[in-house]
Order: sequence, then structure tokens, then C-alpha cells
Amino acid sequence: MKFEEIKAKWTGRKLGFCTLEIKQVNLTGTHPFCVGTVHVVYASEHNSGRLDESVLAKFPCQMKLHDGECRRELKDPVHASEIVAYVRISAPCTQKDIANDLCTVKEEATADGIYGFAFPDTQMITDWGRKAEEKET
Repeated sequence: MKFEEIKAKWTGRKLGFCTLEIKQVNLTGTHPFCVGTVHVVYASEHNSGRLDESVLAKFPCQMKLHDGECRRELKDPVHASEIVAYVRISAPCTQKDIANDLCTVKEEATADGIYGFAFPDTQMITDWGRKAEEKET
């Protein structure tokens, strides 16, 4: 699904306590696929020392970021932006209420290519695989 289609489908969507706005943001920085020690060791042990595409495809990008590794696959060698749903809290609620709201659309959002949720009012961002962390300033 293209960004404009995702934006049209999701922007303004209301959940129980939240309203969503879709934006493209650069969370990881633009960079090429980065070879790491894991690639070199695997090539040495299993591919006669050849560091070819078959070896690179076995492990994700090894670029170190402020919150871990990039984790992108070789098939996406250069990546500049992710699609993020910005969540605006529209009524008094708890974190559990918000989590319940977002869990109701998790599968659909993931299928549409949404990287995760950002909470601009609280300076928090979360993706599907990690817990929310305070944004670094």
C-alpha cells in the first residue's frame, strides 16, 4: 500500500480514546545495508569465507541506532522513512485504555505498512516489537 493510500485510510480514524494522524518520519536515518560481524562469521563458517548475497540475506542490517539495531532485511537496502500513526488522546483515559484501543487495529495497521505509534503529546514512540521508550532529545 502506498503512503498516500495509507494516509487517506487512517488519518482522522477515531478509536475509543484516540484519533490517528499518519506521517512519514525518518526514525533510523538513511543508510545502506550494513554488514556486521554476524555476517562475516557466518560466511567464514558456512560459505568458504565468501560474503555474498546469500549470506547477507540470512541476517538483518547491523547498523547500530540509539535504540538498538536497524533490523531491516537486505531486500530493503536503503531506507529513509517509516510510516507512523500519531496518536492524539481525545478523552481522559489510562495507558491500558489506549493500549486496548491500539491493539484492536494492530493487525490491520501492520498489514498496511504502519511501523508503529507515536505519542507526540507525551514524547513517546513505540513500534510493535518494543515497549514505549522516552524519546531522546
